[in-house]
Amino acid sequence: MFGKKAPNAALADRVRAIVERQAIPARPPQEKARPDRDSVFKQATIILDSGARLSVAIKDISAGGARIEFFQNVALEGEFTISEPMTRLRRRARVAWRVQGAAGLVFLD
Repeated sequence: MFGKKAPNAALADRVRAIVERQAIPARPPQEKARPDRDSVFKQATIILDSGARLSVAIKDISAGGARIEFFQNVALEGEFTISEPMTRLRRRARVAWRVQGAAGLVFLD
């Protein structure tokens, strides 16, 4: 009544097959490495082509783009200019990804 159950042969065979499999080789390094990012917390301004301005916070930045967080709920579309005077940043950019209250930018110039 309280004895061990006989092992399930099919399950044992599946486990044995998994253990005997060759390890999957690691992915080769990407040809294009992602640029190093610097963590920052700088207030910046997004200038739309219409002239409208939005205040944002730059959370990290690299040579190819930046991660920003919004102070208000906005939907950025198309190209725009991002400016931050302390770091002398003034670049054309577009949104690469978007989540609630934050976005990733790709610099275009």
